[in-house]
Amino acid sequence: MTLTLEAIIEDLHAIESELRELEKKYKVRSETFYELYTNGHIEHRKEFIRWVALVEAKHLREKQYQDLAVKNPDQLAMALSE
Repeated sequence: MTLTLEAIIEDLHAIESELRELEKKYKVRSETFYELYTNGHIEHRKEFIRWVALVEAKHLREKQYQDLAVKNPDQLAMALSE
């Protein structure tokens, strides 16, 4: 199933909102947390597993956005001209 640019952006906004809440709670940026977690420096608690999943979902959506944007530059240009 191919997502639209609009759907990808909506997903990114939702993911980023959840990431901001975790960053506020723990006072750590998500990318820093992710690096520490994946290198074994942080315990595997339920909330941290969720945080990792959100970071990975963000990475996936960002890649999907870039792939779609490269394939459909006219769609981006049209959205910017509205």
